[in-house]
Amino acid sequence: MKKYQTAKKTFSYTFPLFRSDWDINVCLWGECRRKQLTLPAPLRCWGDLRLLYSQFYTRKPQGLAGALRDLGLSFEGREHSGLCDARNTARLAHRMAADGCGLGATKGVPGWKLPDNLKADMPNNCPVEKLL
Repeated sequence: MKKYQTAKKTFSYTFPLFRSDWDINVCLWGECRRKQLTLPAPLRCWGDLRLLYSQFYTRKPQGLAGALRDLGLSFEGREHSGLCDARNTARLAHRMAADGCGLGATKGVPGWKLPDNLKADMPNNCPVEKLL
């Protein structure tokens, strides 16, 4: 959970962080529309780690293993295993945050807008306004 503080109050804003946009934007969002389900509120915006990586380090990663390798980390476990990929994605996010990358929401479902009270507090490298 990311904590934000303004002159008036401190509040938290939580969003999921994904290695890429594919699973949530294409698969989950499309599946919800197809089944006429409402996407749960916590999943209406998310951070695309691949996009944040490209923007922060100014290079495109060659997959999850390549992004880790670029940062001097090795992939642990078996690639394309859900649990191993999730753990390695978390390791990558941790390293990016340690390097100073602001891990902010980058995308959302159509019609989603970043709340005004969060816009000023999002990291400088967060491209959310350009993408939504």
